[in-house]
Amino acid sequence: ELQGEIDNNFWEYVSGVARPSLSSMDTLSVGIYNIEMDTPCSYAVSEEGVLFKVPNKVGLYILNADWNNFQAITLYNGMKKTFALGGAVEITMIDSVSNIIEGRIDARVDNNSYINGNFLISLCD
Repeated sequence: ELQGEIDNNFWEYVSGVARPSLSSMDTLSVGIYNIEMDTPCSYAVSEEGVLFKVPNKVGLYILNADWNNFQAITLYNGMKKTFALGGAVEITMIDSVSNIIEGRIDARVDNNSYINGNFLISLCD
């Protein structure tokens, strides 16, 4: 399961949601949280979590700061945000019938903020 540290605090995945980005149906906005949401497709967020965007297709996406192909994961703890630019996120399955997305992440900011493991989250409209 996806877990790690965010700002030197242990963090563990409990739930998450992916939905088409407001800017493009070809991109998914993903939020992964350390709490169970009452409604899986709500817009609520947790105090600590993970946010990122990926293309709306199965694939391996290398984290990097290249302006033409920027790919990062935001790790947040309250209002404090850090950006992981080392590692990758892989979307291994998108099931639009069951409305779920499966994937894995290996992302690192530094020794105090990193996550690694698998996730299965809701796919929402």
